Amino acid sequence: LFDDPTLLRHKLLEEAQELIEATEPDHVAAEAADVCYFMLTRCVAAGVTIADIESHLNRRALKVKRRPGLAKPARIKAAEEELSRPKPKGGAPAVDASTLRAGRARAVSVLAA
Repeated sequence: LFDDPTLLRHKLLEEAQELIEATEPDHVAAEAADVCYFMLTRCVAAGVTIADIESHLNRRALKVKRRPGLAKPARIKAAEEELSRPKPKGGAPAVDASTLRAGRARAVSVLAA
């Protein structure tokens, strides 16, 4: 996943869509875990740490004036276009277990630093 940004992008989109579509609490939790996994993989690939993310969250919490919580129209349109494209036959490309374990180990080591 670190060497294939297109695959990582597709997995993030796929998992976000599955989270949106999930209705049962356990399914929502499972899909949220998938989103978190691929989100953290993306962060590690970009050199972003948990502390960096925490810093942004803290700054948001301190804001006195916020913009309306509306989604940006351009982002909505782009997401709808991406999600309306037909999936490759058989869904997203398979990622073998050893690749996931290697990515997970790398992510843990970087985030722990």
